[in-house]
Amino acid sequence: MITADQLVAHAVGDYILQSDWMANEKTKRSLAAAAHALTYALPFLLLRPSIAAFAFIAGTHFLVDRWRLARFVCYAKNFLAPQFTWAADGKTPTALWWFKWEPRYWLQPRSARVAIDVAAHYRGQHTARDL
Repeated sequence: MITADQLVAHAVGDYILQSDWMANEKTKRSLAAAAHALTYALPFLLLRPSIAAFAFIAGTHFLVDRWRLARFVCYAKNFLAPQFTWAADGKTPTALWWFKWEPRYWLQPRSARVAIDVAAHYRGQHTARDL
């Protein structure tokens, strides 16, 4: 279970404490990603996690942000999603005729990456709580 104090710690660490340098360089340089992961984890110290939990929170944040792991989840979902064939009108997929928008609309890269990135961070926090 994610608690309100974890959400606040996440918001403070990921948005308020992240500098422009960290945001721009964390996917290019490990030093920037490590600096961001450590500053991200600092607000969690107020929740008094164990040393293992603190290391897990910082470590998973480093991995998710440094190598942009959310994009690989999006690619996998797009690859595994069902393929549609279009009806004669060229607008309606025959597999799901009631949908009126593009197939895989919910898997568009930017929105899906943000959601998966946030979910991955929260999953790491939830796992760390049990350490």
